Amino acid sequence: MEKITFSTDEVWNDEKEYIVFWAKKNNEEIICRIDKNALNDHFNAEQSTPLSAFRENRIKINQIAENKIQKGDYTIDGTILITTLSMAQY
Repeated sequence: MEKITFSTDEVWNDEKEYIVFWAKKNNEEIICRIDKNALNDHFNAEQSTPLSAFRENRIKINQIAENKIQKGDYTIDGTILITTLSMAQY
Protein backbone atom coordinates (compact mmCIF):
# COMPACT_ATOMS: atom_id res chain seq x y z
CA MET A 1 0.00 0.00 0.00
CA GLU A 2 1.37 3.42 -0.98
CA LYS A 3 2.13 5.93 1.73
CA ILE A 4 -0.23 8.89 1.84
CA THR A 5 0.88 12.07 3.56
CA PHE A 6 -1.00 15.27 4.31
CA SER A 7 0.05 18.89 4.23
CA THR A 8 -0.47 20.95 7.36
CA ASP A 9 -1.99 23.71 5.21
CA GLU A 10 -5.69 24.28 4.79
CA VAL A 11 -7.82 27.02 3.25
CA TRP A 12 -11.43 27.98 3.91
CA ASN A 13 -13.34 28.72 0.68
CA ASP A 14 -16.07 31.10 1.78
CA GLU A 15 -17.87 31.04 -1.56
CA LYS A 16 -18.12 27.23 -1.76
CA GLU A 17 -18.26 26.74 2.03
CA TYR A 18 -15.61 24.04 2.31
CA ILE A 19 -12.06 23.61 3.50
CA VAL A 20 -9.42 22.60 1.00
CA PHE A 21 -6.45 20.54 2.19
CA TRP A 22 -3.87 18.47 0.36
CA ALA A 23 -2.66 14.90 0.36
CA LYS A 24 0.27 13.36 -1.47
CA LYS A 25 0.45 9.82 -2.82
CA ASN A 26 3.41 8.67 -4.95
CA ASN A 27 4.53 12.32 -5.26
CA GLU A 28 1.13 13.19 -6.76
CA GLU A 29 -0.76 15.99 -5.03
CA ILE A 30 -4.41 15.25 -4.32
CA ILE A 31 -6.82 18.06 -3.51
CA CYS A 32 -9.13 17.15 -0.64
CA ARG A 33 -12.19 19.04 0.57
CA ILE A 34 -14.56 18.80 3.51
CA ASP A 35 -17.78 20.75 3.34
CA LYS A 36 -19.28 22.96 6.02
CA ASN A 37 -22.20 20.59 6.67
CA ALA A 38 -19.85 17.69 7.46
CA LEU A 39 -17.88 19.94 9.80
CA ASN A 40 -21.08 21.11 11.51
CA ASP A 41 -22.72 17.68 11.70
CA HIS A 42 -19.71 15.67 12.85
CA PHE A 43 -17.23 18.11 14.38
CA ASN A 44 -19.42 20.83 15.96
CA ALA A 45 -18.10 23.59 13.70
CA GLU A 46 -21.14 25.72 14.49
CA GLN A 47 -19.72 26.09 18.02
CA SER A 48 -16.49 27.65 16.68
CA THR A 49 -15.34 28.24 13.11
CA PRO A 50 -14.91 25.74 10.29
CA LEU A 51 -11.13 26.17 10.36
CA SER A 52 -10.98 25.65 14.12
CA ALA A 53 -13.15 22.53 13.87
CA PHE A 54 -10.95 21.22 11.05
CA ARG A 55 -7.73 21.84 12.97
CA GLU A 56 -9.08 20.23 16.14
CA ASN A 57 -10.16 17.13 14.16
CA ARG A 58 -7.41 17.02 11.53
CA ILE A 59 -6.30 13.47 12.41
CA LYS A 60 -9.80 11.99 11.97
CA ILE A 61 -10.48 14.04 8.81
CA ASN A 62 -7.14 12.99 7.30
CA GLN A 63 -7.99 9.34 8.10
CA ILE A 64 -11.30 9.64 6.27
CA ALA A 65 -9.60 11.28 3.28
CA GLU A 66 -6.91 8.58 3.30
CA ASN A 67 -9.58 5.85 3.27
CA LYS A 68 -11.31 7.54 0.33
CA ILE A 69 -7.99 7.79 -1.55
CA GLN A 70 -7.16 4.14 -0.91
CA LYS A 71 -10.61 3.07 -2.14
CA GLY A 72 -10.34 5.31 -5.21
CA ASP A 73 -13.40 7.28 -4.07
CA TYR A 74 -12.59 10.42 -6.10
CA THR A 75 -15.05 12.95 -7.51
CA ILE A 76 -15.37 13.39 -11.26
CA ASP A 77 -12.72 16.14 -11.15
CA GLY A 78 -10.19 13.85 -9.43
CA THR A 79 -10.49 15.35 -5.95
CA ILE A 80 -11.58 13.92 -2.63
CA LEU A 81 -14.76 15.37 -1.14
CA ILE A 82 -15.90 14.62 2.41
CA THR A 83 -19.59 15.31 3.01
CA THR A 84 -22.01 14.42 5.79
CA LEU A 85 -23.27 11.53 3.66
CA SER A 86 -19.79 10.16 2.98
CA MET A 87 -18.89 10.42 6.69
CA ALA A 88 -21.38 7.63 7.40
CA GLN A 89 -19.33 5.28 5.21
CA TYR A 90 -16.08 5.79 7.11
